[in-house]
Amino acid sequence: MQIGIPKEHKPHEKRVAASPDSVKELIKLGFTVVVENHA
Repeated sequence: MQIGIPKEHKPHEKRVAASPDSVKELIKLGFTVVVENHA
């Protein structure tokens, strides 16, 4: 299964939907994780 992490488009918003550690865990579980540029 593929999971996408989009860039936030609101002004001055710097957060994203996943942390580096959570992405590593998802990959260990067999997911494919795609992160939008500059997210």
